[in-house]
Amino acid sequence: MSTTKRAIAGIAVAQNGANVDRMGIYGEKLPAAVAAQLRAEKAARSMSLDEIAQLSGVGKRTLQRYLSGERQIPIDAMCDVAEALGLSPRELMARAEQRIK
Repeated sequence: MSTTKRAIAGIAVAQNGANVDRMGIYGEKLPAAVAAQLRAEKAARSMSLDEIAQLSGVGKRTLQRYLSGERQIPIDAMCDVAEALGLSPRELMARAEQRIK
């Protein structure tokens, strides 16, 4: 996973790259906010799970679990789904962060 993708999701990486810890005040709220924002973006574009799954390369059932909040979306998948929705990962995270504030 690239350092850029880690930074986008608000994950701090130790200088040696060995230790990865979630940082910041959003900790527990961010995954739910990302899932909610993905659902909102999907609805705003009237896209089906099938369309997003095909464009992102994420399986339909897996995508459904991410959007429902049943599973936390990994950073790589979040980036792929954001791009399938026509967003940069940074845009998605900024919008999700607004849900927390």
